[in-house]
Amino acid sequence: MTRTALATLAMPFAAATMIGGILLVFPGFITDLAGLLLFLPPFRRWAAAAIGRALRKRQRDRSVVDLTPDQWHQVPDNLIDDGQGRNRTP
Repeated sequence: MTRTALATLAMPFAAATMIGGILLVFPGFITDLAGLLLFLPPFRRWAAAAIGRALRKRQRDRSVVDLTPDQWHQVPDNLIDDGQGRNRTP
């Protein structure tokens, strides 16, 4: 296994440990309990798996659309839709 692959596998475990430490700093019984659970190996493995799945899903959802100059054109600002059925006004 390469060094990069090992680092990629270790990142979710480190993130789970770091999140556990941060939760211990915040006041409250529930955050302390969650922080302590993240220091126990079975719960850390579960959290690391969940973090890894979320990171993989996030990477999979990213996509780049690479267009040549003849495939795109600039749209005037007043024609840009804001996603709610209204046009954005400058």
